[in-house]
Amino acid sequence: MGKLLRNLFLFLFLLLTCLIIAAILIAWKFDRQAEQYFISLINKQLKSELKVSGDIGLSLLSEFPNAAFSLEQVKVQGSLASSTAPLIQVDKLAFVFGIPDLFRGTYHIKQLVLEDGQINLETNRMGEANYEIFKEANRQSNSAADLQLGNAELRSIDVNLHNHLLEQKISYFISSGRVQASQSGVQQQLKLRTEGILNYCILDEVDYINTKSLSLDASISSNTEAERYEIKQAKISLLDNHFLAGGTVSSAEAKSIIDLKINGVDLKLASLLSLLPKGDWAALDFTDQQGDLLFDASIKGIYSSLQHPAVQANVSLSDATLRHKYLGYPMKDFSLIAKFSNGYGHNLEASNVELSDLSFDLLGEQISVKGDLIDLNAPKANFKINGAFDLYALARYARSKGFNELVGKLQFEDIHLQSRGAGDQTQLGLSGKLSSSFSTRYKDQLLEMNGSSLEFMGNDWLLRNNHLNLPGGSILLDADLRQMTDCLTAFALADSTATIEEIPKAFASIELQSEQLDLEPLLRMMETEQAQKTSTEESPDSLSTQFGLQDLIETRLSAQIGKLKHENLIIEDFSGQIQLKDDLCFMRDLSMKAFGGHAKWDAKIQTKSSGRMVVQNYLRLGQIEAAELLRQMDNFGQNQLTNQHLSGSLDGEFYFEAHFNEKLEFDIDQCYLVGDFSVADGRLRNFAPMQSLSKVAKVKELQDVEFSKMQNQISFKNRILRIPAMQISSNIFSLKFAGNTTQSQNVQYFVQLNLLDLMKKKFLQRNPKAKAEAAGKNGLSLYATMTGDINDPIIKLGQKSRVRARFIKDANTKKQNVGNFVDW
Repeated sequence: MGKLLRNLFLFLFLLLTCLIIAAILIAWKFDRQAEQYFISLINKQLKSELKVSGDIGLSLLSEFPNAAFSLEQVKVQGSLASSTAPLIQVDKLAFVFGIPDLFRGTYHIKQLVLEDGQINLETNRMGEANYEIFKEANRQSNSAADLQLGNAELRSIDVNLHNHLLEQKISYFISSGRVQASQSGVQQQLKLRTEGILNYCILDEVDYINTKSLSLDASISSNTEAERYEIKQAKISLLDNHFLAGGTVSSAEAKSIIDLKINGVDLKLASLLSLLPKGDWAALDFTDQQGDLLFDASIKGIYSSLQHPAVQANVSLSDATLRHKYLGYPMKDFSLIAKFSNGYGHNLEASNVELSDLSFDLLGEQISVKGDLIDLNAPKANFKINGAFDLYALARYARSKGFNELVGKLQFEDIHLQSRGAGDQTQLGLSGKLSSSFSTRYKDQLLEMNGSSLEFMGNDWLLRNNHLNLPGGSILLDADLRQMTDCLTAFALADSTATIEEIPKAFASIELQSEQLDLEPLLRMMETEQAQKTSTEESPDSLSTQFGLQDLIETRLSAQIGKLKHENLIIEDFSGQIQLKDDLCFMRDLSMKAFGGHAKWDAKIQTKSSGRMVVQNYLRLGQIEAAELLRQMDNFGQNQLTNQHLSGSLDGEFYFEAHFNEKLEFDIDQCYLVGDFSVADGRLRNFAPMQSLSKVAKVKELQDVEFSKMQNQISFKNRILRIPAMQISSNIFSLKFAGNTTQSQNVQYFVQLNLLDLMKKKFLQRNPKAKAEAAGKNGLSLYATMTGDINDPIIKLGQKSRVRARFIKDANTKKQNVGNFVDW
């Protein structure tokens, strides 16, 4: 037995070797002469020449037990002179035939294989096709090369159809496909099986199906004389939607007579909606559908350049249960009944979609939608929404975003949605009322909204009685939102090429009232939210446009807050207006009681395209307690001059310009400040520079200075605080002072102390009944400079020339008008 097997294997090996040697010898003998002879036979049957730019090869093994001529870089021009694209252009074209045909010199083509290329089928407005390329006299079965094909295979081929007469454009990328044909007299049978991507299907300039996966398995019988085609149970799978189609198509001159029926098989609602021509349907990701979704359609009538067939379609889903990825609970008793018809005119203008019922039950609350959509050429929509939505159904999704314990309800009261137009011409109208209340916790902070109502009045919206309980207090918010519907509609439909000028702007007038509000917990919560937003921020490529909705709403906010608190800062009777317009924010006439006095504040905030921000401030202070200002402001982050050192009544007018980079970090190098101020009934005690001067000059009165009034104009620029020469008249002496302080707390001070005045005042204090005479214009003065560290400066006495030079320079320097900096 073992010997028999060895002999059998040896025989098979010798047979295989002989076959390989024979294949090599045959290919070597017939290669060049057979190739050229075969191509010449093919071209004799074609009106257009088959051109080969690449290699031509004869293979006996690739299609074994058949032989094949393999042609590379093949191009065949169509029969229409007006065509710009070739009929066939592929990287590889193979003709498969029997090996004996090599010896007979007569080739009966069994299969055609096309790889990596395109087939362009075109019909002009006269009904002439570019694929009529065969010479009738040579299309006989006894030709030396018979091209009456019965089998064709397509691999990675784009099939493009453009019918100018019927205004059809279809592009189908076939990754793999097979066509089998047989003919008996005038009767022809065709079997078609393909897999690929339907790039577009444009009928009358409307792209009905764009970039969807498509597989097709169909059997078609035809009568070549009557030009009648019968489709028998075609199976169509389009983006996970499966359909069965059958019927007939007859051709007569420049028209087709169609009678087709289509039925859905095991359809899912989400995938069916995804077949609609436009829109992002990813949000309708329904899962675990229970209930049968029924779909049937009929297409019947004449299709020509002047007439379309009648199209009717029905969709229904009854007593179903659906789940959605965002909802923690199922939608029960889900019902959908919709009909489509292309109407009396059999065109888009006469078409309509009737939504008889769309309703479901969610956590015991009912929502119902009814309406219709007519004239799909310039759509007019008319829908009504009623019912309530329990927000607890979104609790699981809300937790993923950091919101816990979400409860509440949305109440839809006769929400009437109307729209007309298409694309960027769409106009939307809204009426009805949306009421809501909810509570949730964000990062352990309670957020509540009670009694809010949003009333839709066409293009305008009204927000009323919006009570918000926030960390740190509660507010009452009312708003008038003008032209909001047009703005939101245009923004939603805008693509990446849209400009901000093309979208109508909206206007928001908001009134905010609060008895007491603590900003610290609110800002802390917002900072956390901003950090999360930054970490999950989408790339600009994922945005629909290059601008945000906030750029399109001009907002005016009027605020009245009884008591506003932030850390040590306490402000009372706060009121004013804030305006948001484009990349600007204006704060106007913000008035408040603070620091024992009153203040008014105007500001302009501008965001640059680079992400940087500039804040211009104009501040007017009246009767402010200097010590209280320093205390509540935490001494502005420094400890050289604090509320322990300075007291008095402060009045002032200040312009302050602050710059921030794209990370909202303060840029001290571009900071600018100029201000006029006066301090009345003031006291300066234990101030480090004055204590140092007191020790050097041996004048202990400098350690605690009381003065009736001090006024000056100060400025800060390039990290330097500049104090021009000013007079300080205390109860004991008269002091003239000027100097600079850097941001690193290095000083350069110039001091003139009137000693004679000091002695006179000290003498009069001790002898109140005595009289003193004036001692001349200047009297006796001490001149000193102070440089270095503000806490331990280097003091030099006898610096009269330097001190007086600085005072003269300051006297000759023109003071700035603070109000001139305000240009808004």
